[in-house]
Amino acid sequence: MTSKKFRSPHLLSILCLSSLLMIHFSCEKGDNAELVKKIEKDIVIPKSISNTGNVNFNTYDHDLNTTLDAETEFDNDINSWTSGLASVEMYAVDKGRLNFKLPETYGQGMKASIDVSNTFGYQMYFDVKFESGFDFSRGGKLGFGYAIGQGVTGGNSTAATVDYEGGSFRIMWYTNNNGTTYLYPYIYHADMPGTYGNELQNTNQYNITDNTNYRVRLTIKSNSTGSANDGYGKMEVSTNYGTNYTTVWEDSNMRWSGSTSEWERKITHIYFSTFRGGGDSNWSGSQETESIYFDNLKWYLYN
Repeated sequence: MTSKKFRSPHLLSILCLSSLLMIHFSCEKGDNAELVKKIEKDIVIPKSISNTGNVNFNTYDHDLNTTLDAETEFDNDINSWTSGLASVEMYAVDKGRLNFKLPETYGQGMKASIDVSNTFGYQMYFDVKFESGFDFSRGGKLGFGYAIGQGVTGGNSTAATVDYEGGSFRIMWYTNNNGTTYLYPYIYHADMPGTYGNELQNTNQYNITDNTNYRVRLTIKSNSTGSANDGYGKMEVSTNYGTNYTTVWEDSNMRWSGSTSEWERKITHIYFSTFRGGGDSNWSGSQETESIYFDNLKWYLYN
């Protein structure tokens, strides 16, 4: 995902409104009044991008089969939404959740980005629950995270450590050889070792199981200059909606991006990254699809 795909909703709004006004002036006294009415009805003014957001999925049952469906639900611009994998599901009176239907094959799932105001610090949390009997297999990427600058992922270590195009902060689930499944942070940053990101498994791993509600809280503050190691990152997890968080990882000496450009050091998007990770069938599941439920996503500024 690069900045070339990012949109400027404020500019688009101005252009759309200007075009509409010109049509009014040219048609209001002519025979094209019906055309004006149609344009007024069909035109969609892009949403303003906010530095805070709260998505509870408390809506009627519906599929999120298109980017527009997702943008309506999240009330924000979204890039690369994959159809057919997610729907809003009612499971109690006046309450809903996002039902993400994870395919069984490794490498399959969804990677999408949600526009947020570009700034240096955010905190977010979201709730997650794996369906009863979920096959965790070896592991995968999970839920919401952050894109710094151009949001480097996908084994592109050169973009993070040499070209300084940005980084990312996501989480994974992983099952070790003893059969224990746990959550840990997965990050790309300017000083990362290796090619495929920095898997921080030597942290306070948070053990998880199926059919249990977890709340994940992620805090980030980017470094002040390209050479400064004064950035911050923290991952916390709790069971049952945010009480008694356990710190899984915390680092106050982060250099998220080595760029001299402020934009490539700022948090530019929230990632939704959920798929079975790894490079062989050990990472695949045993069912055609299995559900992971997400709820109560909230993000806000962190200074």
